[in-house]
Amino acid sequence: MTTILSIETSGDACSVSLIRGDHVTSLDAEEPRSHGRMLVPLIETLLRQEEAVISAVCVNQGPGSYTGLRIGLSTAKGLAWSLGIPLYAIPSLDLMAAACQERDNEGQVPPTVRCVMPARGTDVYTARYALHGTELTCLEPPGIQPLHDLLPLTASEGLTVSSVSLAQKLPADQSIKVHPPHSRHAAVLLRNPDHPYGVDDVSSLEPLYLREFEARRPAVSIFDRLPF
Repeated sequence: MTTILSIETSGDACSVSLIRGDHVTSLDAEEPRSHGRMLVPLIETLLRQEEAVISAVCVNQGPGSYTGLRIGLSTAKGLAWSLGIPLYAIPSLDLMAAACQERDNEGQVPPTVRCVMPARGTDVYTARYALHGTELTCLEPPGIQPLHDLLPLTASEGLTVSSVSLAQKLPADQSIKVHPPHSRHAAVLLRNPDHPYGVDDVSSLEPLYLREFEARRPAVSIFDRLPF
């Protein structure tokens, strides 16, 4: 049986999961924005607890936190390269759609779903999917839109957002589910043998940022803090 280590570092808290068929075990970092310090210990703890030897690695490719994505991808690439095992890269919005698929047997998910994550300011990352079984069809690829332009598009389909704070910015009568990207959601997508997430060239894999990094000017210059 294939044993896949799944890594998710796109948001405030990172998570790791061990996927073995239908069995998924996960660990989450309790401290936010601790990816650099907590990711490797989480992986070591999970593998030790499960007495597992991994045969593939999966990582969230983005969009999301610039620093978090770089930490997650560098860790996943290092493991795949050093162990000589396959690497899979899944976009954040695909992971959110996969969370909806987990609930499909309950009949609570419409045939199409739009996934939304905060970008910067009033912009959001968004993509639209058709859900059927373990297959995910992307009807509208990941992109950036102003939130106010997106609202008219959500009336006739399921809407999934990555945080409660984002849900609170949407109309109260809108049916909204909150599913932040999580490493365990990769299990649903990787069960499909025809999934498109395999990485052929590990060394060239880059985060899916969708927008360029914009450095923020600090509120107080470091030179203003000097005692002379």
